[in-house]
Amino acid sequence: AGQSPEDVGDEAQALLRPHAGEGVPDVINFGIFVKAIRRIDLQRGVYDGDVVLTLSWSDPRAARVATDLALPNVSISQDAAQRQIWMPDMIVSNRAIDSPSTALPGRPSTGGARQDVISTTVTIDSQGEVLKVQRVAIQLRTPYDSEAFPWDAQDLVVQINSETYMAPELQLRPMSSMDWMNVSAAGVDPAWDLGGFEYRSFETIDGALHKSRGEMKVAIQRKTDPFYASLILPEVLDVAITLVVFWFPLDAPFAMPRVGTGILPFTAFAAMKGRSAGIRPTRGDLCWLDLWETFLQSFMVWVMLMNLFLMIVCHSLDDKAAATRFEKELRVLSPVVLILGIGSIFGSQTNLVNVFFAEHVALVAIAVLYLLSCFYRLRKSA
Repeated sequence: AGQSPEDVGDEAQALLRPHAGEGVPDVINFGIFVKAIRRIDLQRGVYDGDVVLTLSWSDPRAARVATDLALPNVSISQDAAQRQIWMPDMIVSNRAIDSPSTALPGRPSTGGARQDVISTTVTIDSQGEVLKVQRVAIQLRTPYDSEAFPWDAQDLVVQINSETYMAPELQLRPMSSMDWMNVSAAGVDPAWDLGGFEYRSFETIDGALHKSRGEMKVAIQRKTDPFYASLILPEVLDVAITLVVFWFPLDAPFAMPRVGTGILPFTAFAAMKGRSAGIRPTRGDLCWLDLWETFLQSFMVWVMLMNLFLMIVCHSLDDKAAATRFEKELRVLSPVVLILGIGSIFGSQTNLVNVFFAEHVALVAIAVLYLLSCFYRLRKSA
């Protein structure tokens, strides 16, 4: 790209960029229209996109393709265009690369990009204006923020650059028309809502690699209604059942029902937690769902320990009156602890590690302080 056009033949000149040897970059206007977004996979950090890429540039040498046919413009295939005019060699740079872990089911790994070109048209007019429109179905990699899962919002990225030319030779500029730069809301995965989109061009420098890149960032918000119905509400009801232990009589025949009412919901909760593990993103960080389920599970253990304390006071220490008094207190204290814990979790979608430790320290502190007060009263009444 650094040689002068006069140094090569006429046929080769047509394959050099228009401003080769002039010390100025060629400008490529780009548009990205996202027709569909499907199979958003947070665990693997990929999603499937159906994308229409539009590129336009000016190359007076290309005008001969139309003028030789005495036409105002002519549309030809990608292969024909590559043989006759200069092309900027644009690619989607954040495409997923095949490997045994990224190949789609039923599709063998090829070691290349996971994309299928559906159609490509190159239109050239008599003034040398070139318009390339290409539709591709492609699997794309994008960074995901799983901390707020399942109440998360994500930014899905489509990024393009020239495979051949560096930034000093080729610059990308976004088109302003919504006909070329847009997202189809109807094509977004049904589990997500479209929040909006933004686009830009920018440069990156990685060692000797200096690229001009174009990018569209699509904001999506997860639909939460299915999680309320299938996960959150069943888990809350399961935990609420454990509070029934404080309403059983303290008599010996009810000892096993009291223990079972604590253990059986705990076992059921463990099963529900195992089911949710299949949808939880394994990104190495604590997510909201981890915080939620861990707190509820810890609270159930807290209730079982309080129940065990009541049984010890009633049967081992033989002080049914004190046990009955403590049980009435726990009928109020336990729901209050649960509601406060749930409220603090729903109010937290960031700094989850701090919230995690604060919740569990609070559970331990409440248990210790309450038990100390109970033992103090027992000793005082002895």
